[in-house]
Amino acid sequence: MSLKEQMEKDVVNVFFNDKEFAEEKLVNGKLVLVIEDKDTFANCQQQGVASSDLLVFISVAFFEKAPVAGDSLMYGEQKKHIIDVCRMGGIYQLSLGRKVAGRNVNYQ
Repeated sequence: MSLKEQMEKDVVNVFFNDKEFAEEKLVNGKLVLVIEDKDTFANCQQQGVASSDLLVFISVAFFEKAPVAGDSLMYGEQKKHIIDVCRMGGIYQLSLGRKVAGRNVNYQ
């Protein structure tokens, strides 16, 4: 195992620990450990551009194919659109929002 692979494994094992940071959520009908960042977008509202209402971190291993901006997924009982994706080692950072009438809006 390479150093990079070992570091990715360690990050996932440390941060995706349900006793520390992570919690189980239903994503596309499957229970997965996620880390929610509810504070990043709490005081931010963008007008006229795609905006997010939730930032989540999910292990790369959860996805069969890499998520891309514009895709949608079921997050709990809500359909969310992926506004932005950033891969950081073994973790995807997903900015999620809702889409209405062809544009993304931020519901607060």
